[in-house]
Amino acid sequence: KLIFEMFYQKVYQRAFFMTRNPHLSQDITQETFIKAFKNLHKVEDGKKIESWLITITIRTTIDFLRKEKRWNDFTAGDVYIDETVMKDSIVELQVEQRFMKSLLQSSISILKPEYKDVLLLKYDCGLKDKEIALALEVNVGTVKSRIHRSKLKLKAIMESYLEDGKEGSL
Repeated sequence: KLIFEMFYQKVYQRAFFMTRNPHLSQDITQETFIKAFKNLHKVEDGKKIESWLITITIRTTIDFLRKEKRWNDFTAGDVYIDETVMKDSIVELQVEQRFMKSLLQSSISILKPEYKDVLLLKYDCGLKDKEIALALEVNVGTVKSRIHRSKLKLKAIMESYLEDGKEGSL
């Protein structure tokens, strides 16, 4: 119960980040903790419980999305810009940062699962390449290759969007 209380919010946020659907995220969170409690005996280092749970969350989310065949159906929410507020340059910067964050999240969400997984584990969970390799049961070289490829794909997606200025390019 303590593990659930400590990590519920992070697990839910990870699921919601990937799905943008609160109901689906709740289902994924529940399924994640069911899987975690069934396999809790496999955790050797208690300090790595959070990254272990996030890995389970990512895999569970991918499974849910595959089942629903909605992998590429998720897009960024609309960015509302109030023109009267835009007069202040600080507000402009904040809106631009939110937009870029939304664009990045949308771009990540359309990557193949193997690319999305390594990015989330590396940059969101702060895992090292070796830890990612263990979590995903692949070689360290594979992790490095996937990180490199995913960065290239993200760069291409975002550049394409920014050059075209169209949401349809995502």
